[in-house]
Amino acid sequence: MKEPNTDQHTVPRAYMRAWCDPSTSNGAFLWVFPKKGGEGVRQSPKSTLTGEDFYTLPGSGGERDLSVEHALRDVEQAFVGVRDGAIASRRPLDDREMAKVCEFVAAMTTRTKSFTQHHNQQWSAALDMMRRLEQTPAAGKARRAGVSSGTGVSMGIDQVQAMASLTAPINVATMVPMFASLLSAMRVTILETTSEPGFITSDAPCVWFDPETQFLPPPYNITVPTSPTIEAHMPVSPRQILVFTRRAHAPAYLAIDDVSVTEVNRMTRGYCHQSFIVSRNVTRPEWFRLVPD
Repeated sequence: MKEPNTDQHTVPRAYMRAWCDPSTSNGAFLWVFPKKGGEGVRQSPKSTLTGEDFYTLPGSGGERDLSVEHALRDVEQAFVGVRDGAIASRRPLDDREMAKVCEFVAAMTTRTKSFTQHHNQQWSAALDMMRRLEQTPAAGKARRAGVSSGTGVSMGIDQVQAMASLTAPINVATMVPMFASLLSAMRVTILETTSEPGFITSDAPCVWFDPETQFLPPPYNITVPTSPTIEAHMPVSPRQILVFTRRAHAPAYLAIDDVSVTEVNRMTRGYCHQSFIVSRNVTRPEWFRLVPD
């Protein structure tokens, strides 16, 4: 029998509930589609997008430390209150509400399996390199020991080992404040639609992209969160999506046409890791295009 809190959501259950299809039994199920297309699977948010002990840390006495999982739960609950209150009623967000939104979007950036996998590959490669260097002569070790943490501080092999084995909880604990700070300095517009099936979401709901560089060849298309033209998009329900920009002027709420909704959904589907979520058992061919019309 599994211990409590073993199956941990990489995308929060309460967040996904907004995509439940009212035509399903008790309106309790959503539709999950594979990234490249195919039949949708009807699933409960409870069993969707989970990972076993994904954010669990080892305690000093061998116990399971759920502090990161519990912190994510608190961030989620705070956001849902804002989403179902101020955002649903189209009220301008006050500073406290905006801080909750920024923290949640930051968490949604760093907590996913795709973000974790990307960083885990980097730390694992660094760990492999350090282990190989351990076999070199002492002089070589002295010159090449340690790797950069990205903050100018050199990290030893034990620290790199921890980053490689506990990537998800460490990412959340260390990177959510950084992304929240970036988002708090941006302006947010909430795009709205009444069309069906509305906005979709995915297993990587928060999309960071730069419209000035996204179609350039590598390495010029790298997304830099501090870029003056960076944008961050995250659906909050089939009816609304957050858009963070550094534009000087941005309306609080803005209704968009069906063509624009299709383009937003094309991006959400394109940036997902393995699957996307729809509030109806439907997809649109336009969502699978690689570039806009």
